[in-house]
Amino acid sequence: MPPPNENETYAGRTFKDSNKIYRLPGDQAELERLSLQHQLLRGILGALYPCDASEINDVLQVPSPPDGRRPQVLDVGSGSGLWAMQMAMEFPHANIVGVDINESRPAHIPQNCTFETGDITRGLSRYYNSFDLVHCRCMTGAVREYPVLVRELWKCLRPGGMVVTGEGDLQVYNEQKVLAEFRKDNDDDPTHSWLARLLHEVLSLNKRRSATSIGWQLKEILQDDGGFEDVNYKRRYAPIGWAGDGSIEQGEHVGRMMRKNCYDFVRAWRPLLLMNGFPAEQVDMWIHNIDVELHNPTVLRQYNVWHYAWAYKRDDAMRQ
Repeated sequence: MPPPNENETYAGRTFKDSNKIYRLPGDQAELERLSLQHQLLRGILGALYPCDASEINDVLQVPSPPDGRRPQVLDVGSGSGLWAMQMAMEFPHANIVGVDINESRPAHIPQNCTFETGDITRGLSRYYNSFDLVHCRCMTGAVREYPVLVRELWKCLRPGGMVVTGEGDLQVYNEQKVLAEFRKDNDDDPTHSWLARLLHEVLSLNKRRSATSIGWQLKEILQDDGGFEDVNYKRRYAPIGWAGDGSIEQGEHVGRMMRKNCYDFVRAWRPLLLMNGFPAEQVDMWIHNIDVELHNPTVLRQYNVWHYAWAYKRDDAMRQ
């Protein structure tokens, strides 16, 4: 897996020049957003993983493997590095490797955790047949064909190993958990969403660039791959700026984190919109209206949806 090329700067944000698909920044502001996003995702799951803890314990052979081999965990698209580091602390008998296109240098890295830099769109051959658990989250906007990515994840697993995938929607839902209507520039209906409007434009641009956005298809993709068994799926609704319907513990805290994440997320997409011809005045108007909309969610209460799927590599799966 060759290292990524140099950075480029546009509209005050820094990007990796080597990956023309992934158009979110790779700067300090984005790393801070990813750290916050990790914490809110841990909040909606109640753990570092969507499955029962017993499944992870079995895969990582807690308390320790009988043959003395240290279990190996790979975090693909490790971002801020928090997931990898927290897994290293939760499972000190395992080795955790995080890989991301952006160099990660978090403080206080556990001894059993390492980070490597690389562009996963160029393949993961250096990791083949090596890991008991492979975790991959928030990668739909970074690859053109998600099934190809899943095949690479499969190749990284040892027989019987587990893959865990997680993706968020670039759409928002109203209080009834129905897809929210996006607001047009001359629309004065307060039940229509400015956040949905900006994300609609981003999603349209991503489709034109062949970037995927298929969180709701994760289970189907793992099933269609043919190399996995016991495929599972979980969906979680994250409230944005409010406590939600009570289905999430500490919903109010999660809602505050989700609101801050959305504030930063829409600003992270600003350069992409400008690159594609949207006037700065229009984009900044959308962002301002989103700030107002999310600050006082009494008229319009919204959710963001997260999808998780996990499965096991079949012992008899020999496909390459």
